[in-house]
Amino acid sequence: MDLLQSARSLLGPLSITSGYRCPEHNQAVSKKTGLNGPHTTGKAIDISVQDSQHRKQLITYFAPIVTGLGIAKSFIHIDLLDEEDGFTMRPNSWVY
Repeated sequence: MDLLQSARSLLGPLSITSGYRCPEHNQAVSKKTGLNGPHTTGKAIDISVQDSQHRKQLITYFAPIVTGLGIAKSFIHIDLLDEEDGFTMRPNSWVY
């Protein structure tokens, strides 16, 4: 929450499209990550992207401070996961 508030203070309002998901919901919406995806930890969120300039602004801000960064056309995913959370491939970035 502190990370998001700092970003909001600098970048303006952020629209969160996905935050914490219970394992069952995560499995229903993400066959790839199933019951144990990043969102089930409470340490991952998706932020809506308004346009390409907004996407670039978000990536520039978050890339140096998060451990996971996923980039899609309509949102970016950020997380603060590490080996203790069961995610050994961190830091990591990807494109959807």
